[in-house]
Amino acid sequence: MKVGSKPIQSFRIDAATGEDPITFAAWIALDAAINADVSRIQIQNGTDQDLRIGLGAVGVEQDVMFIHQGAATTPSTLDGFLVLPKDVRLAVRALAADTTTGTLIINLWG
Repeated sequence: MKVGSKPIQSFRIDAATGEDPITFAAWIALDAAINADVSRIQIQNGTDQDLRIGLGAVGVEQDVMFIHQGAATTPSTLDGFLVLPKDVRLAVRALAADTTTGTLIINLWG
């Protein structure tokens, strides 16, 4: 990743507004089909809950990552740990209870 480069996709969910709560009951789609292969991911979980990141079609999502509340990552190379291929559905779900405050930010790089 070059200094000053921009992510190919970014997602922001503000749990405090109540418009986009991340729920424990169901996966919330961030994107039905990401628009390019992803080699780096950056996540900032400012919500009040631990979260799960999942891949896959509705009803068959697979957990691929757990993000603790208050956690932030630098843009990390996935290098075989996790492959986000183009056109895969990306979703998020709370681990134990619905979010009520804070913001989730996810940036993806090709």
